[in-house]
Amino acid sequence: MDGVQDWTSMLIAILILSSFILNFTDIPQRIQFTRYSSVVRRKLMELIEFEEEGRRKSIKYLKDMNLPNPKTLIDDFVDNFFMIFPVEREPIDVIKRLKHLLRTRDEAVKRYVLDKVPNVSEVDRQKIEVLLELNSVLTYINKVVKHYYNLGVKFNDWIMMMQLALQINQIVRLAKAYRDAIDS
Repeated sequence: MDGVQDWTSMLIAILILSSFILNFTDIPQRIQFTRYSSVVRRKLMELIEFEEEGRRKSIKYLKDMNLPNPKTLIDDFVDNFFMIFPVEREPIDVIKRLKHLLRTRDEAVKRYVLDKVPNVSEVDRQKIEVLLELNSVLTYINKVVKHYYNLGVKFNDWIMMMQLALQINQIVRLAKAYRDAIDS
């Protein structure tokens, strides 16, 4: 009878000790952080592949149009994040501000394509604009996800990593749709 009681008391002591360790230390948070960060890291590699594949397809398409140096055309556009230039008088209404932002961005893209590729038809120019915008969106998605991932890793923030891990599948689906739109 004493042998059975020794085992049960040992088991109870182990359960109490493990409960104490799990409740009063940050080991569970570290485990969650590791799990969530590995999920985000795998999906981030997928997003990077989407961006690279989109650029490859766009460069191939622009080469088929016989444009000179298509890689530079895409890289200069995508890496130039600030396409909206300042204005003298700021719109007051929120809707007017949004219209101003969209109109200014659209005009800047058209001006960029017209400056870089002046000798193409209007239809081809619009296709180039769409390709550049799609590549820009894929790059932007990657920058945002990398930013939040690096921020979560830097501050060891498992809650931020959990939120990113829960949203990453939707973000990947969105990026995949943009990547597939390049084929169209």
